[in-house]
Amino acid sequence: MRRQQWVPFYDFTGGGDVLCLDEFGMVRFYEALYWTANAETWSFVLAKTFTDFVESWSRFCFLTPASSWAAFCRGRSGIFDWSPELFPTEVIRE
Repeated sequence: MRRQQWVPFYDFTGGGDVLCLDEFGMVRFYEALYWTANAETWSFVLAKTFTDFVESWSRFCFLTPASSWAAFCRGRSGIFDWSPELFPTEVIRE
């Protein structure tokens, strides 16, 4: 099973949602509650590398977009959009 090759590195309190490195080194959101019911969750990429993730996230004081990571990531697919307009203006460090 693919999730066995993922390495969690950021744990959210509560339902077991975590940020992980997949077998290719990409940063992905692991939605613990819905992983069997929602296959799209497996295809949501926050960054292509851990370095890209840290550099992107640090541009926003390591805060989440308008809501918590778990809520913001839940049920999404594709590649995360790090556009500044998605984040509150007070957290943008650039």
